[in-house]
Amino acid sequence: MRLRRSGWFWTSFSTAREDDPGLTRMNQSVPVSSTGERTRDFRRWLWVSGAVVVLLLLLVIKPPFVVKPLPGRDASSAPGAATQEQNAAAKFVEPIWSSKVLPTIEAKAEDIAKVLPEVRADPEAAGQKYGRREATNPYNYMVKGTGKVLEVNTKSQAGTVILEIPGSPKR
Repeated sequence: MRLRRSGWFWTSFSTAREDDPGLTRMNQSVPVSSTGERTRDFRRWLWVSGAVVVLLLLLVIKPPFVVKPLPGRDASSAPGAATQEQNAAAKFVEPIWSSKVLPTIEAKAEDIAKVLPEVRADPEAAGQKYGRREATNPYNYMVKGTGKVLEVNTKSQAGTVILEIPGSPKR
């Protein structure tokens, strides 16, 4: 197969035999980019690449946002940062603990020996009667009573304990 240039196109043709002109046929003409078009494509690529590089440099030199710690709240470098949070919680709770929290618990707490058998028999009914629920979470109960701590689970995030309650058949 041979290629012959004709104007803006390269034309391919094949010859089976040189003495038989009937077997010579013209194939499809395919446009080929000229040197000017290649230069124009290269310049376009160069401009786009340059614009991307300049944009990246601007973002590195002057980022559109900056992450700064809040004043006085640099947790990574302040020794005793957890102590500061504990002090803030203590300052919040201390004024209301004896005036609001303890009186509310003492007034609303039910005896655990009374609540526990009802919870074991029908948790839903006992929850509606004695408990408090947020959305679909389990019921929370304010209870009072005495008991013996048999086991403390510190591995659990909730920090659960197993108690032996006088008058209750199960732990």
